[in-house]
Amino acid sequence: MKDLYKVLHIYEAEFGCEEMPADAEPMVDAELEADDGTRKIIHVKDSTLYQKNINEGDFVSFCGSEIEKSQISG
Repeated sequence: MKDLYKVLHIYEAEFGCEEMPADAEPMVDAELEADDGTRKIIHVKDSTLYQKNINEGDFVSFCGSEIEKSQISG
């Protein structure tokens, strides 16, 4: 069985006082929490979360390096 993580927060990526480069794809940081309470932050394309309908409160897993939305609800 794949490890499941709950999406706690999704933050816009910070560029400090710099603007995002014109040719850069918008990225976000997603804070995830595993069943055992450990947390990690991943850097992912905003479009990936949008296309897969992944939002705060959803459960996700990984297939290789790809994030996938789980059908399990919290």
